[in-house]
Amino acid sequence: DVYKRQDWGYMRGLYERRNDENLMVVTFEELTKDTFGTAKKLIEFLEWEPVDDDTLREKILPRVDIGWVKEHQTEFLFHESIFKPNSFVREGKIGRNKQTLTEDEIKRIREAAMRELEPDCAKMWLREE
Repeated sequence: DVYKRQDWGYMRGLYERRNDENLMVVTFEELTKDTFGTAKKLIEFLEWEPVDDDTLREKILPRVDIGWVKEHQTEFLFHESIFKPNSFVREGKIGRNKQTLTEDEIKRIREAAMRELEPDCAKMWLREE
């Protein structure tokens, strides 16, 4: 049952640790809205050697493009056995749930999140885009 899924603990754990100095939480929506800016923040967070904007655009950003990630998705899976082959990365679009779930299903997931998570935590994961 999707409304009783175990992901609540995962989401709660990330929210509780969101301010830890060794953790950077990035949502898919943030990455999608500002890939360039998010990549720059990630490079700084990881204390990697800074790269100029042209290098970032030409050599790094193409590797976070949904097409490249989808093509290489099996290289990133830690628990590959729980996913069907080539199903981990779908379309890479925000709001896809509105096309695949009914309004009632979306409402029930939101209600479950509000019930299972603290309000600020639920808001972090349940953004309207």
